[in-house]
Amino acid sequence: MMGLETGGIIGAIAGLLVAAFGNIVMLPWVLRLQRQRYDSGWKPLIGKPHPELKASMTRFQYRIVMPVLFGFVGYQFGTTFFTGAK
Repeated sequence: MMGLETGGIIGAIAGLLVAAFGNIVMLPWVLRLQRQRYDSGWKPLIGKPHPELKASMTRFQYRIVMPVLFGFVGYQFGTTFFTGAK
C-alpha cells in the first residue's frame, strides 16, 4: 500500500499527462475543425459568428481548465485507488 500523498501525486501526474495529450494532439485537431466549420458557411442560431473568440476560448479550456481539472480529479482518484481510502 502506498501512502496517501504518493497515490495522490501519481494520480495527479496521470491526469496532467492526459491533459498534455489533449493539448498537444487534440487541440490542433479541434481548432482545425472549428475553422473548417466557419469556412463552410456555418452560422450560429443567435448572434454573429466570432471564430477568433471561439478559438481563444477553446485554447483557454485546453491549456488552463483541463490541466487543473484533470490534475485534481487524478489526485482524488489516486488517493482512492492506490491507497484503498474511502
